[in-house]
Amino acid sequence: MTLPPPIRRLVVTWALVTVGILLTTPVALRISAGVTGLEFLVEFLTEGEWPWLTHRTSPPVVGPLDGWMAPDVAAPDLWHPRDRRFGPWPGLLLVHGLTPEGKRDARVAWTAERLARAGFAVAVPDLPALRAQSYYCLVSFRR
Repeated sequence: MTLPPPIRRLVVTWALVTVGILLTTPVALRISAGVTGLEFLVEFLTEGEWPWLTHRTSPPVVGPLDGWMAPDVAAPDLWHPRDRRFGPWPGLLLVHGLTPEGKRDARVAWTAERLARAGFAVAVPDLPALRAQSYYCLVSFRR
């Protein structure tokens, strides 16, 4: 049994449209992730001069990390997106450098906020031993 030409064209057209949709849907779903990544990079690399990500996203939620078991050490801060409340979010650990402010350093908070706006859960611990260190520039002159 063969189909008449107009019906055959209609069936072939619908089959091609269906295949096209099935092939392009995964790409279309990843476009928003690519746009968010681009917005993060532009804002991070321009140090906030072009706040593309900040304009498009809401401020993240900040709080102590649940389930912290060390009573003598402060719980790390957990930054996560406000838009996607229930996660799961990809996780990052952001460690402050040799700075006396530790996790309260403005640069660390700014970076954690941008990463959380981009869709990451960011844990920022306070490392007292690292805060106590200082950076000395040792230069030796050899003759």
